[in-house]
Amino acid sequence: MHKLMIAAAAASLAVASYGSIVVTNCAPVSKGCPQVIFKVTGSGKTATAAVKEYKTVSKIKISKGALVLWGNGADDEACCYDQYSLYLNVKLGKLTYKILKPQAALDSWTIFGKNMDAADLYDGSKNKKFSLESQLGLSHAAGDDAYLDSIDEDFDDEFAFFASAFGKATYKFTAAKAPKNVCQTCTVSSYDVVPGSYSGWFAGVMTADGDELCLTCGCNELDVFGGTWKAKYDKSMSTVNGWTKAASYAFGASMAAAMKAEEVE
Repeated sequence: MHKLMIAAAAASLAVASYGSIVVTNCAPVSKGCPQVIFKVTGSGKTATAAVKEYKTVSKIKISKGALVLWGNGADDEACCYDQYSLYLNVKLGKLTYKILKPQAALDSWTIFGKNMDAADLYDGSKNKKFSLESQLGLSHAAGDDAYLDSIDEDFDDEFAFFASAFGKATYKFTAAKAPKNVCQTCTVSSYDVVPGSYSGWFAGVMTADGDELCLTCGCNELDVFGGTWKAKYDKSMSTVNGWTKAASYAFGASMAAAMKAEEVE
């Protein structure tokens, strides 16, 4: 079983949560908001120390990663989403690391576009769908909490990134229906936002690794990284407590069980 290591938090991430997004408005929120989960892949470049003790540009590959969005809502409200977690397998050169970013503030998740007004004003008299644009943004501040497997804790002291992506979402109306029995209480029109797939960019800095000649007036001992990433919505994992499925997908059942036992989400 993989051992979880935590780096001490030296600073907190202070970001704003813009707006909210509605998911399954007609379902009783008292049962808990489902997590919205995406499968994540990506690729890019960074500077790292090579095996032969010199520094070179290395490839970054992200595989079998998961992005988890966490929802909140009162009994009479729909779920809104303002936190995220990242479960990533990241290969730098020939080395692979498991990086876990537990719950943190989500920078932005919005829907917009030419159909926004029509969707907002729709009376819900019959089933109807509106295709909309969407943006997604998340970040990690240097020194913020992160769990890192098989990596030096000093790595997290200066590890920071920002990721942005754009995609599609469907604004879906379901017309009201009379209940078939006393257990069904949804007699008003309901609406869901169904996320699509996103693609975008990431960039950041981390503690420098290997010898280098600084062309700046002083060395800040930071390496840079960047690349592109994709997030594909996974309906089957997007359930209440679906984060455990996402953790198992990314890290395996044993590490997912350890995360659950230690209440690291």
